Amino acid sequence: MYAQERLAEAGETATVTRRHAQHFRRGFGARFDDWTQLSDAAFRARYAPHLDNMRAAIAWSFGSDGDDETAIALVGSSAQLAELVAVRGSRSMGATGDGRLAPSTPPALEADLWLAVARFHGQRNQQATIRASRRAADLYRGLGDPLRRGCALHALGSAHAAERDDEAEPVLLEARALLERTGRPRLVAMAHGGTALFHAAHGRTDDAFRELQAALALHRAAGAEGDVLRVLVSLADQTWLRGDLEAAIRLARDTLEQHRQSPFSGRVSRAYAQANLFGMLVEHGDLAEAQAMGRRLLPELCELGIAHGWSDHYASCLARCGSVESAVRLVGWANALRLARGLRRQPNEERARDATLALARAGASARRSRSTAGRGAALREGRTGWRDHERDGRSRAVHAKATSSASGVVPAKVAGAGRRRDTDRPVRGAGPDRASDAAVAPPAP
Repeated sequence: MYAQERLAEAGETATVTRRHAQHFRRGFGARFDDWTQLSDAAFRARYAPHLDNMRAAIAWSFGSDGDDETAIALVGSSAQLAELVAVRGSRSMGATGDGRLAPSTPPALEADLWLAVARFHGQRNQQATIRASRRAADLYRGLGDPLRRGCALHALGSAHAAERDDEAEPVLLEARALLERTGRPRLVAMAHGGTALFHAAHGRTDDAFRELQAALALHRAAGAEGDVLRVLVSLADQTWLRGDLEAAIRLARDTLEQHRQSPFSGRVSRAYAQANLFGMLVEHGDLAEAQAMGRRLLPELCELGIAHGWSDHYASCLARCGSVESAVRLVGWANALRLARGLRRQPNEERARDATLALARAGASARRSRSTAGRGAALREGRTGWRDHERDGRSRAVHAKATSSASGVVPAKVAGAGRRRDTDRPVRGAGPDRASDAAVAPPAP
């Protein structure tokens, strides 16, 4: 503070902060190659001591005295660093792509920016990811950079796979060839992960499982401990989708325990692990444990914007615990959301929905069940029945905060059936994409 005051008195604050930002722009220039080759522990050891300086440089570059080119370069650098920096400004980063670029922006900086924007959005906003990663891939092609082009195509193909678009397969095949050519285990593992996502999106669970096992071995070889945890979540999810509920629960519990013990556990990956275990417990009939977990977890899922991905499991839990009308209302809301966004249910989600509706039919007329579901289609998320999971043992203040956090997940009314969706939850069965950590940590490319 004293030094800052003296700089201000001397009128040198702007000059020093500019030099500081430019220094760290240069100093972090090798971060991408380091990330592709170093273990998570080595990467953190190299960059973590300088993160406060990186934060200050980013803050200055976005300020009134900042420099657009420096801002673009720092944002492009932050994609691999965000797990350490704990950047929460993914929306600001996305806006940077639109607002900071100029005709004079060097193509290499623009390409890095768009790749970072694609990672920040990840599977949480498929169309934004597609736009950003396609632009990055085109620029890297012109720059003759096959490594980064492979990463951009991986992001593009993964987003297309999540949308079940026809473009996914050729893009992922091209990305895989480029990534495998590098011989770097982390990048080759990414290629297997993209193929697993494609298979999972088309219901080929055995193929997805095989690709995920290959990715797991490579991530371990690379020392990519955060990615190891994410793949374990995906493997548990695939086991669930294959119908082996007992094995899935065992694997999910073990994976969640590893998340708790690891310093490289990502917030969203951990949330995925808990949410999947919650759904498994509901299906297994372990309702006391499921209720306790669901109440604790729901505010986190809402804050991350992914709660709707487990709406069928929350509805099934409600129905099995006696709140059938709230459960049917939640199913109706989920039906309308899926219709509006073109989403398909995975097999475990279908089982959860069917269990809810079977309980509803057993206790009420079919006409009444359809009427309740119809009312749910027009409700805000906070009024669909989510709140029934939070009432026991929670104060009104905490409950209000969680409800407020949920308000941005879906519009007040789900409308526009058949319209192309801009936001989507990650494809179930593929597990937590690193970009799902966008609230705190964007994914590996």
